[in-house]
Amino acid sequence: MHKQRGASLAVVVFILVVLASLGVVMVRVISLGSASVVSEVVGTRALLAARSGLELAMTDLFPLNQKEASSCAVVNASWNLVEFTGQGLQDCQAEVTCEALDAGTFTQYRLISVGICQAGEQEFSRRLLLEASDASL
Repeated sequence: MHKQRGASLAVVVFILVVLASLGVVMVRVISLGSASVVSEVVGTRALLAARSGLELAMTDLFPLNQKEASSCAVVNASWNLVEFTGQGLQDCQAEVTCEALDAGTFTQYRLISVGICQAGEQEFSRRLLLEASDASL
């Protein structure tokens, strides 16, 4: 018994160091998981903002019950920058641009929408492209 004095102290210190290391690793894993969830949620909101911008622009480009499509000038003037104030897309905006391409007998329209959302100091964006034509009007 006399020779084993202090051996348990070394074992206790070793166990404390191992447990502290495991605690630090667990805190880091949990914080990285939280950051990825925030990134996914705000990225989805940016995608929905871009989609909403496209839908708003399409209602101006192809008005209901009209035989002819509107022009890209109307879309670019109306929906160049859309600020969303609703609860679902708060701190989000959409930038929509329209380009008309002459395809002979019809016009093809290319709409590009970029949805941008803020989350603290980070900014997330998603870009959507939509092509439509007035061939069947």
